[in-house]
Order: sequence, then C-alpha cells, then structure tokens
Amino acid sequence: EWTGAKLTNQPVLDGESVVGILTEKTTQRKNDVLYYLNYGKPEAVRKGVWTFRSTKQTIQGISQQVEELYQLQQDPSERENRLEEFPEIAAQYRALFNAFDGYQE
Repeated sequence: EWTGAKLTNQPVLDGESVVGILTEKTTQRKNDVLYYLNYGKPEAVRKGVWTFRSTKQTIQGISQQVEELYQLQQDPSERENRLEEFPEIAAQYRALFNAFDGYQE
C-alpha cells in the first residue's frame, strides 16, 4: 500500500495499515489494542496510555517470565516499570495479552 506496488500471492494479514497515520491523513485506527509480536509470539500489548510486556529472560542462567507495565504519557521511552504500583491495570493488560489469538506459552 505504501509504495503502490502490486503484490502477487500476497498473504492474508490480520494487521492494520498505518499509512494514514504516518502521512497525517487520519488519526483513527480500527483497533484500539496493538500487539507487538516477536517471531509470531506476542511480546507486548498496548492500549491507551499503557503498554504491558511479558517476555522470557535468562537471568543468572535461570529462564523466567518477566512482566513490565509502562505509562506512556509520563514515560514514553518505557524505562519505569509500574507493574507493582498498578496491579489492577497489570491484571487487565495481562488478560488482553493472554487473549491474543494464537497465544501459546
């Protein structure tokens, strides 16, 4: 869409074009929930002013699930994990994260 090139054998995508937002022709999105995927697996979910991230990390040789919650208006660079301060919001976003179609632990 961005380049206007015709694609053949185009796969069906479940995403949403951001061309209108990038060109400032619109600020509206169809979905208010945005999932970040890493090799097809969800890594984070963003809705409104919050981002929830859940990733597996190896710390001192031990693999563990690490969760993070960021408030984007106050912390747009996502440096202050607010998970412990806002457990109710974290629970809501964890449910959104786990509801991603195709999510597997």
